[in-house]
Amino acid sequence: MFDKKIQAKYFYPLLIIIAYFLLSSNIGGSNIYILDEAKNSECAREMMERSDWVVPTFNYELRTDKPPLHYYFMMMGYSIFGANEFGARFFSSVFGVLTILITFFYVRKFVGYRQALLTLIILLSSLHFLLEFHLAVPDPYLIFFLTLAYFSFYDFFKYEKKSSLFIMYLAIALGTLTKGPVAIALPGLVFLIFLLLRRGKQWKLIKSYRPLLGALLVLAINVPWYYMVGLETDWEWVRGFFLEHNIDRFVDTKHGHGGFFLITPLYVFMGMLPFAVFMIQALVRNSKVLTHDDFITYSFLTAMIIIIFFTISGTKLPNYTIPAYPFIAVVTAYFLTMQANINKKWPYYLHLFLALLLPAILYAVFTFENSLSHLKPHAFWLLVLPLAGIAALVFQYKKSHQTALNSLIAGWVAASLLFFFIIYPEMDQENPVYKTYEKINLNEKKVAYYGKYNPAYIFYLKQKLPELTSPEEVEKFLDQEEAVVITAEKYMAKLKQVPHAQTLVKQKDLFEVRTTVVLVPKEK
Repeated sequence: MFDKKIQAKYFYPLLIIIAYFLLSSNIGGSNIYILDEAKNSECAREMMERSDWVVPTFNYELRTDKPPLHYYFMMMGYSIFGANEFGARFFSSVFGVLTILITFFYVRKFVGYRQALLTLIILLSSLHFLLEFHLAVPDPYLIFFLTLAYFSFYDFFKYEKKSSLFIMYLAIALGTLTKGPVAIALPGLVFLIFLLLRRGKQWKLIKSYRPLLGALLVLAINVPWYYMVGLETDWEWVRGFFLEHNIDRFVDTKHGHGGFFLITPLYVFMGMLPFAVFMIQALVRNSKVLTHDDFITYSFLTAMIIIIFFTISGTKLPNYTIPAYPFIAVVTAYFLTMQANINKKWPYYLHLFLALLLPAILYAVFTFENSLSHLKPHAFWLLVLPLAGIAALVFQYKKSHQTALNSLIAGWVAASLLFFFIIYPEMDQENPVYKTYEKINLNEKKVAYYGKYNPAYIFYLKQKLPELTSPEEVEKFLDQEEAVVITAEKYMAKLKQVPHAQTLVKQKDLFEVRTTVVLVPKEK
C-alpha cells in the first residue's frame, strides 16, 4: 500500500476526491445546532444580509469573538448554495482538503513519498480530524493557515527560497485575520525555539527570516480591518476581542471549558486514534534521535509546543490542539516506516481495549441522555472498531504488519462514515430547535425570548429575536396571535404567573444542562 506509487497524473485528483468525500461527508445532513456553529453561521448570514464586511453581529448585536475571514468564506458559501447548513460548512471542508494537499506536498518533499502517504492516512483515519472540517467554525481555516506557515518556515530553512518566506508570513497574516494573535504567538514560539537550537548560528538564521519585513506584511493585511471595526464600534470590538476572548481565555477558564492539567494531552490521544496507540512510542523514540533528521526534530517540536501551550492555557477545548495533528502524524509515520519495534503487539491490545470501550461509552451516553435513549442500538454500529481491532491483532500475530495497519484504517474510516451518515444525524433530530420546527413553522410566528435561548434559533429564524425582560412583558407578548416565547426551564418558576402561557416544546439541549422551553398562548 505504501510502496507502489500511483501514477502522478491520477494521484492528486484521486487524493482530492477521497479527501473531500471524507472531510465533507453529509455536511448538509444535520442542523446547525452546536453553539459555536450557530453563532458563527448566523454572524456570517447577518453580515451578508447587510452587505457589511466590517462589523460582525449575532442577533444583530455586536459579536467580538473572532476576526472576519471565516465569515467571508461562509458568505461565499451562502452566495453559492444559499444560507443553509451546506453553505455554512462547504469551505470548512475545502480547507480540510487544502490542509491534506499541502501536508502531502511538503512531507514528500522533505522525507519522501512513503512517509507522506502514511501521514495522510493517519490524518484521514482520525474521526476528530475529520469532524473538525465538518463544522462551520473558524478552526478549519486556522488549521490550514498554521499548517502552511509551519511547513513554509521549514521550507525556507532548508532551501532558502524567498517565495517560502512570503508564503509563511502571508499564512500567519491570514491566520491572524481568522482567529487573532494565536496565529502569531504559536508559530512564533515554534520558530524561535527551533532556531535557538541551531547552536552557533541561531542569530544569523533568525535574521535571515527578515522578521521586520514579515511583521510589516502581517500588519499591512490586518491593520485596515482592525482599524475599521474599531472606528465602526467605538473600539468596543477591539476591547472585547483582545481582553475577553484572548487574554482572559488564556489565563482563565471561559464558559466552563476548563479541566485538569492532563486533559489536553488526553484530547490529543483520543483525537489521534487509531494511530494514537503508536503515537507515544513514536514521540519517545523520535525524541532520542532528533538530531538525525532536522524535519523530524522540527515536527516533534511543533507538536509538543502546541500541546504544552494549550495544556497551560486556562481554557481547554479539544479543537485547540488540532494544528498539532499533521506533525504528530509526521512523527508517527516516521516511526512506522522505520519499522522500529514493529513486532510489538501491545499497541494492538491497547487499541482493542479502547475500541471495545467506545461503543460502551456511546451506549451509556444514550442511556443517560433521556432524549437519546431510543438510539441505544446505534451504539452497536461502533462495533466495527473492535472487529477491526481483532482482525489487526490476528494479522499482527501472523506478522502481516501492513495488513494489520490496513485493518485499523478500514475500521476507523468505516466508523467515521457511520457516525456522519447515521449516528449523528439521528442524534441531531432530538435537539430542541428541530423539535420546535417539527411542531410549528417559527418563521410564520412572532417570536421573542425570555432569559436565555438556544442560539441556533436565530440562524433558522433569519430575523432579530427580541428580548422580553419580565413576566409582564411575556404575558403581554403572548396576548398576540401567533406569538411564541423561547426560554429555559430554570425561568419557568417566574413565568408560572403568566396566565395565558402553555408549553409547546420542552426538550433538553443535547449534552447541555439547559432545557429549552417553547411557550405559546393557551387555546381559548
